[in-house]
Amino acid sequence: MATFLERLQEIFWGEESAGGNGMAPALRVKVECDQCGEMICTRIEKVYELQEQFAPPEDEENSHSSPASGYLLTKELLGTECPNLICLTMHFDADKELTEHSVEGGKLVEVQDSD
Repeated sequence: MATFLERLQEIFWGEESAGGNGMAPALRVKVECDQCGEMICTRIEKVYELQEQFAPPEDEENSHSSPASGYLLTKELLGTECPNLICLTMHFDADKELTEHSVEGGKLVEVQDSD
């Protein structure tokens, strides 16, 4: 029988996303600032931060029942060494796997999946 905290975790994160560490699936991303070279690390929660993207419906009757065709993340990062704002855009497929990315004001150094 699940404890109260385990039940809450299932409600908010889903059974499959709890993993063994009690944390939601996430990406650890490191970018480098173009202006000063500072390394900026961030954590992207796949459950909360990804926006669903839908393919255009083929017919109007089924427009509300189609599943997400992919996900989008747009995140702005600011380091501590300079005022340069870095804009990170990432596209994911329907399984929340990274398919493409772009970075304005910096470059992507590393992406680690912490599932």
